[in-house]
Amino acid sequence: MNSKIILLLLCSIVIILFLKNYNNNISFVNGENDNDETVNYTQEQLQELLEAEIAAQEQPLPTQLLNITAKDIYANSYHSAYITEKGQLYHWGLLANSVTETPEIITIDGKEIEKVSLGGHFLLIKTRDGLLYSMGRGTYGVLGLGQDGQEVEKDYDLPQLIQYFIDNDIKINDISSGFEHSIVSTEKGIYSFGRTNKGQLGVGRSNSYSQEDNNNDIEFISTPQRIDNKVFESNNIVKICSGSDHNLVLTKDNKIYSWGNGYYGSLGHGDNKHLDTPKEIEYFNINKKQIRDIACGGYHSLALTEDGELYSWGWAELGQLGLGSNVTGNQLVPTRIQNTGLLVDSTEIEKITSIQAGAYATSFYLTDKGSLYSFGWGEGGSLGLGDGRNQFTPVIVAIPSEAVSVAAGFKHTIVKDIDGTIFVFGDDTYSQTGSKQNLNYKQVAMDLHPNDATLHTTNHFTHEQIKALL
Repeated sequence: MNSKIILLLLCSIVIILFLKNYNNNISFVNGENDNDETVNYTQEQLQELLEAEIAAQEQPLPTQLLNITAKDIYANSYHSAYITEKGQLYHWGLLANSVTETPEIITIDGKEIEKVSLGGHFLLIKTRDGLLYSMGRGTYGVLGLGQDGQEVEKDYDLPQLIQYFIDNDIKINDISSGFEHSIVSTEKGIYSFGRTNKGQLGVGRSNSYSQEDNNNDIEFISTPQRIDNKVFESNNIVKICSGSDHNLVLTKDNKIYSWGNGYYGSLGHGDNKHLDTPKEIEYFNINKKQIRDIACGGYHSLALTEDGELYSWGWAELGQLGLGSNVTGNQLVPTRIQNTGLLVDSTEIEKITSIQAGAYATSFYLTDKGSLYSFGWGEGGSLGLGDGRNQFTPVIVAIPSEAVSVAAGFKHTIVKDIDGTIFVFGDDTYSQTGSKQNLNYKQVAMDLHPNDATLHTTNHFTHEQIKALL
């Protein structure tokens, strides 16, 4: 059991014993209030406060993060981020060896941020003027800071410019990161850097740098390398995505390519072999499927067709493929998820518009009605369904407004609605849901309204409610 929970339970016992010797009311002086006003708590309120603190370690149901409006959201591993309409980047959770409990701004010389990609313990940051930066733990060259054959594994707490793309006059279109590698889509093709022990860089094994570590070959490249595939040139890329150590690419000619770790079948080629160069997934071309979207989970993959069919393949054990409880064996080729496009009522059918997969074993899709569905590994409340059970078929998540995007880490999830409000759910061991953001704003309101009992017992507030109090 978590040591914090044990401590809180012991505290609860002390509180209860203390209250037995006094009235059913107890008064505390709010030392942070300039007037030192006395706040009256009932025994019931104290118990509810205690339970709220324990529950803060997990957010099994969607909880709004207060005082935040986002344009784009991101998550991976044990950390999260969002970008505002003004191009400001905020980040929280576990990065390298440091935990940030609430969203903190990351700045780069006043530049506006256009996109972010979160890896296991690092970030890639693309600015609106086309530059690419990285920060975090530099192990296995994941920051892409090597130059002239000099491999770099240094850690950086502040964003560092990746000089390679400037020196070679390469315009960056998109970025995507796995746990210990990244791929970068450019007008000249796809570049990669980081760890390549499973072939996840797509450059073939002969191009990688190898060092000996505890008698195991650990291969990595810290200088961006172009993947030798002409299909990826001339701005032919629609979307890229990265799982833990595999990748998918959707091209404008409606083809999906994959490479990297194939052990669980996540590459979709009918076997469990690793691939160190990209290979087309033939299933969709053979079956004449027009692809709308792709997503990479930790060890599984998803694809959405233009007519709303959802396909999954790879690791299936925890329900992340959405194929039902009787299908727990790895799927080596794309398999259609039945019962997608669910009936909302007797007259309307929802159409899936986008898909997303978590860094381990969760899957999600959004519909044209603003609904969010989840399936897969439920531990820590990562599916937003109020419990920790695995779900083997898609289940709707109770978001109180129209959801438009979703991002998921190892076992936490963040959702953005149509107004830019962020909702979070799942494990908060490393503050990756940012739930302390709410405690901070709630404390301000409590200081201003010390006698409002509702503030001391409620975790869920709307923007309007908090603005009214502040």
